[in-house]
Amino acid sequence: MHPPWEPFLVALDLRGRDCLVVGGTTEAEEKARGLLACGARVTVVAPTVTEGLRALHREGSVAWEARALAPSDTEGSLAVVLSTERDEALSARLQAEARARGFLLCCLDQPGFSNFANVAVVRRGLLSVGFSTGGAAPAVVKRLREGLSSALDARFQRWLEAVAALRQATAPERRRAVLSEALRGFRLEVKLRLPPGA
Repeated sequence: MHPPWEPFLVALDLRGRDCLVVGGTTEAEEKARGLLACGARVTVVAPTVTEGLRALHREGSVAWEARALAPSDTEGSLAVVLSTERDEALSARLQAEARARGFLLCCLDQPGFSNFANVAVVRRGLLSVGFSTGGAAPAVVKRLREGLSSALDARFQRWLEAVAALRQATAPERRRAVLSEALRGFRLEVKLRLPPGA
């Protein structure tokens, strides 16, 4: 079985770009926080939102429009729209607007309406690791993200920063040898446990 389309994974630079989150659920809050972590300017449109989103709005981190989505909300220079509403009519409308206006659209659990799949990301300082099934099996992707998150702890993050600093401080012609020595003994060991009968 293949996803609706084969994903081509990229890393977007969203610093200072306008992004829209449709919905006020816990999922919407997670997506808004992820966009904020990338430096995006985030607007949330939903009649009601989580307390976490209210707090982000109060501190000025996100704009919040306490109403249903209007056609004018997707006008302008939007980079990304994330919808957590499982409303097919709304998703079809957003899909048409994305085609006409050129923004990236992800409708959660509705890959047929999306032009990108929201990649599950593990962030540890300098490292970002993404997982995607093109929207076909998001629950599996979530478990993979959780497993890797627990393995890449603060100690790993400090070590990674030290390796990056070492690379920066080493002359280009010596980097291969110096970094090869610095990474001696480093490896990722994976233990996978599938459900009974899988």
